[in-house]
Amino acid sequence: MESKPKISLIICTHNRVHTLDYSLSFYENIQTDISYEILIILNACTDNSLEVAKKHSSINHRVKFFEEAKLGHSNARNTGWTNAQAPFVFYMDDDAYPDPNLVNELHTIISSHKIDCISGRTIYWDYQSPKWIPSDLVEVPIFTESFGLLPKGGFINGCACGFTTEALEKAGGFNPDVGMKGNTIGYYDEIYMQEMLQALGFDIHYAPQLLVHHQSHQKTVIAFLKAHYAHGKSRKALKTTPFISNLYSISISMIKASLLLIPNWIQNGIKAGTVKSYTGVFYYLGLLIG
Repeated sequence: MESKPKISLIICTHNRVHTLDYSLSFYENIQTDISYEILIILNACTDNSLEVAKKHSSINHRVKFFEEAKLGHSNARNTGWTNAQAPFVFYMDDDAYPDPNLVNELHTIISSHKIDCISGRTIYWDYQSPKWIPSDLVEVPIFTESFGLLPKGGFINGCACGFTTEALEKAGGFNPDVGMKGNTIGYYDEIYMQEMLQALGFDIHYAPQLLVHHQSHQKTVIAFLKAHYAHGKSRKALKTTPFISNLYSISISMIKASLLLIPNWIQNGIKAGTVKSYTGVFYYLGLLIG
């Protein structure tokens, strides 16, 4: 009989059944002798995600699933760590999969160091994504070349982050008011947790050897710009003014109209540049409007 798991891998999902099904198939490639579990948290799912979770639990004995009826990514994250059997949990998105050696690398680190929070590295997985998207629009920056404390100004990667359940409990869990809620875009539930833990005196570590392969959530120029607007809005909530609100709407409309006038073969060459040029603008619009 396998011993109690040392690590719980947690995937929170909401109504992305086909993405979840495909991503979970890669978890079978994990190579380790370390005892671990895989928890699927079904967050207010109304599609066939439950059937997919049941299928993978029958294929892989490490897979377990829990339903969280209250919509919100933070609610799902809390259901994950409170149901984990391991003292250390590691979160990944439902459109991502772990490198085969991730569990070994993570176990080596947490066994030889005092780790309460750690962030890993994402590698762009271009499955079902347009070819114009460059990897640096998806991958989180590399903050250090080797394991160590997260440098000042660094932030943990929401698709590759781990915590002790003890630290999460002391921080009061993830804030339900922060993060994605179904189709409503939101961010920073993990950054909020990072800041809570730092305020409590916990160290934050970074390990680029903890690799997770991650798809792009955004598939179009407009989706990238809207996402960065949401980043800004999530980061700082200020009262909306009619002028700024109209400016956001007009900006989106103008970019859409401009792209319609450009032939597809030219669009593919300028989309990445457009995203890189304007995401900062939309982030600050989000800061003003949020």
